Amino acid sequence: MKQLACKPLLILLLAGGIASCKKPDSIKIPGQEFDLDLFEQNIKNALTGKTVGFSYSISQNGQQKKKGAGGAAVASWDTRTGQAVPHAYNKRQDLASCSKTFTALTLLRLLQDKGLSEKALLIDYLPSFWKSPAWSFNDISFEMLLRHETGMLPSGLDYFSLKKKVEDGGIYLHGSYDYQNVNYAFLRIAIAYLSHPLELNLLEFQYVSFPTEATEKALETAINNYYIDEVNKKVFAPCGIPYTYPKPDGETNPTMNYNFTTQDPGWNKGDMTRYAGSAGWRLSAEEQNNILAHLRYTEDILNKHWKKKMNDRALGWSGTPDVKSGKAYYHGGYFEDKYPPNSAADPKGRGCYTIHVLFPNNIEAAVQVNSLKGTLNMENVVIPAYNNAWK
Repeated sequence: MKQLACKPLLILLLAGGIASCKKPDSIKIPGQEFDLDLFEQNIKNALTGKTVGFSYSISQNGQQKKKGAGGAAVASWDTRTGQAVPHAYNKRQDLASCSKTFTALTLLRLLQDKGLSEKALLIDYLPSFWKSPAWSFNDISFEMLLRHETGMLPSGLDYFSLKKKVEDGGIYLHGSYDYQNVNYAFLRIAIAYLSHPLELNLLEFQYVSFPTEATEKALETAINNYYIDEVNKKVFAPCGIPYTYPKPDGETNPTMNYNFTTQDPGWNKGDMTRYAGSAGWRLSAEEQNNILAHLRYTEDILNKHWKKKMNDRALGWSGTPDVKSGKAYYHGGYFEDKYPPNSAADPKGRGCYTIHVLFPNNIEAAVQVNSLKGTLNMENVVIPAYNNAWK
């Protein structure tokens, strides 16, 4: 990343962006020029008429340059008045697996603050009475979880499902990439123990002394709340995002998810407090992009050493493709109502696509879609839109 020319860097929250030195809206490379207007138009062309609703935010050098939306956050057939609720760049929706980046950032910041390595073992940051008979489970490191290289198979994502996975044992073949949500669900537990070991050890003692459903539920609740608190403190608060829960808490007309080809009632994942980590967070495209800007241009979230490690080892990114002018780092999200937890009782192919991307020429983008079946997943929309914006 090129260093900004002005020193010291003055960091201000301005309309969802980071104030920095002025740079031209177009970045030139030999024989070609990147066109922000064309990039935005390519995204709009790919999504207009193919989604129930979409929103986007594009920044350059940390300043939001383009923002917009199309379609509905809540469809006309899904409201009492018959009037659609428009989607908007500042309206929140389910992020699906884009949540993984924020879980990763929280973990990495805790490792940074505590002087620990990504090679640290998961087993040391789980409830001490969770005993695994599998040596291969006990060898799982944070890096393996972040990179989906644990060899774990799918399972439930709540505290009690994770406990069962530990205690049931099994052989885990480490090293091969196998994308599984359970990897980041375990990071929810680890983040709580990294940040609040004394409090959780006390609750463990109470459970071991009085092993009742109530004492174990108290431990589960504390773990989930500490995870939520750490994501807010380590990631959201530095970006000026108000304290947030992984649920549509207090939202007016919360954004719903749809099947583009039907007019079934909308659906969203609701309260994901017990399952968050791999998914569950709700933010607007503007908020999503604001986090990218803070990550890239400040050390509010991670220092230079950990940002480099995150990018070099793809810790919290689902893809690092080569694009025109360099390498991009992104995480895409997808969720459908057929998948637990909190899946619909009558699945109808409703869901969402999301993405956030750090592009190489100081361009950042976040795009959200609240329907399936009309468009491709967002990495197959946004990355071509960027590559085709060079003239």
